[in-house]
Amino acid sequence: MAKKKNKRKKNKSSAPSGRQGAVPAPKPSGKPQGKSKGKLVFYAVLAAAIVAGGFFIWQSNQAVTAFDKTAVLGKSKLSSVITERDDGRGHYEFDHQANFSGRFPTSGQHNQRWTEPGFYEEPQNAGKLVHALEHGNIVIYYDTPGAKALALLKQWSSLFQGQWSGVVVVPATGLGEEIVLNAWRKKLRLKPLAESPAAAFIDTYRGRGPEHPVR
Repeated sequence: MAKKKNKRKKNKSSAPSGRQGAVPAPKPSGKPQGKSKGKLVFYAVLAAAIVAGGFFIWQSNQAVTAFDKTAVLGKSKLSSVITERDDGRGHYEFDHQANFSGRFPTSGQHNQRWTEPGFYEEPQNAGKLVHALEHGNIVIYYDTPGAKALALLKQWSSLFQGQWSGVVVVPATGLGEEIVLNAWRKKLRLKPLAESPAAAFIDTYRGRGPEHPVR
């Protein structure tokens, strides 16, 4: 009888010779770790910016609330406000020399450009200041009113920055501790600066210029 040949079955799942027991290398995820870290940094910065922005808004709201309370206290003291004559509202060319009737004009033909709200340490063009009044801004002139008064003026100029309802604070030599507050055709002189009447003046006339009233 013919002998049967033993046929060995091949184990297809067996590993090739010399690699039995080898651990397969992990497949790359396709997402570089650097990008993940970058996202974490981005979200951390974004969260910090949101928190800081929220705190700034809260702080500003607190300052406005305090200002409003001070303004209410000074309303009864606005009897000293002077209403000046109307000298017109026309604009002139940039190189034109202004001819105002007084040192701190509250109306009149003025520059085509205007002074932006803010605190200034250098004198500003009179024609541009009158244009700022026409917008509805308050212009405050100061000289040497003292550290406390200067801090208050800086606070108000940073608190009210609107183009049509801002506060412009500019120097004027010779005033000493006196403060001059101007709105369109309105003037209040305080010597020294009294916080509640000044706040009441700002609150009463800010944003109510003839060009574009917003309050």
